[in-house]
Amino acid sequence: MIEVERKKKNEIVREDIRYGIHELRLDGESERGPVVIAELSAKPRVIRPSELVDALAPGAELGVAKRTHQWIENDGQRIEPLTPSNSTST
Repeated sequence: MIEVERKKKNEIVREDIRYGIHELRLDGESERGPVVIAELSAKPRVIRPSELVDALAPGAELGVAKRTHQWIENDGQRIEPLTPSNSTST
């Protein structure tokens, strides 16, 4: 169980966000500290990188968070709805 506090209907509740963490691993170190790779769910509820950091390392500061993909599921398959354009405008 990985619990965070969230505000719902003007009330603070504790929720387990473990269901929304699909992958979590350390990927070395940078000058800012450990590099963490996480695959977080956006459904049924968004899991924010800041919530994950707060839950796993209370008091730690979130450095740089970068989204590399955003998937939707269709019949159990992951599909990237928006793919970056490889062309450049002229």
